[in-house]
Amino acid sequence: MKNIINIATTIFLFIFSIIYTKKAIIFLQNNDPLIKEIKSQENNYYLKPIDAIITKNYMIPGISGKTININESYKKMKKLNSFNKSLIVYEDILPNKTINNNYDKVILKGNPKLKHLSIIVNTNNNYQTINNYLKNNNLYLDIYSNQNIDISNTNFQNIVTDSYYYFTDYCLYNNQEIDNNCYQNNKYTIKVSNIKSLQDVKDNLSNGVIFLYNNKQLDNLNIIIKYLRNNNYQIKTIDKLINEKE
Repeated sequence: MKNIINIATTIFLFIFSIIYTKKAIIFLQNNDPLIKEIKSQENNYYLKPIDAIITKNYMIPGISGKTININESYKKMKKLNSFNKSLIVYEDILPNKTINNNYDKVILKGNPKLKHLSIIVNTNNNYQTINNYLKNNNLYLDIYSNQNIDISNTNFQNIVTDSYYYFTDYCLYNNQEIDNNCYQNNKYTIKVSNIKSLQDVKDNLSNGVIFLYNNKQLDNLNIIIKYLRNNNYQIKTIDKLINEKE
């Protein structure tokens, strides 16, 4: 009986010491001038999330916010024992209202608060030429093909090695009804603006717009991309354009 009491006492003291040590560490950390400085800067680096706009038939993605991850930032800065904004670790704050799982609505564009847009190239072939062009321009784009393509097929994805393009798996909307097969298969439908020339781009240009390029001439595409870059637009793939964590 005495041995049982001794063992129980030892276990109790061991557990108590762990709890006490942990609380002592937390107490010391919370009273560290460095962590107080990090907490005092929290509001200066807080970015409020923006909710998605969702109506009966359409939607526009929101934008995640960010806040300082105090503990992770503290761990990094403790090595220098001073506040350094370049060592801040952030964590995302998702919008309260998001486009997630709303497959029965059309995504009109990316969020207009960001100077981003997308270009989808409509083609059934010439992938290698397009890839070489994209690689030379350090650019990633989506490709749309009306061929029956299984984009999950590894052999097809490897038609071009070191690929700078993605075969889009989104349904395209041209002011018609949403294809039932799209939302039944959990695919988003996106609204596109058809373009062939620079003038088409100028006539339809806005933040978040999604262009569908319907011209076999890559020279025109080159002119369009130069114009957009000169006007400080960032060209994103569709995945990144509508990603609310971007």
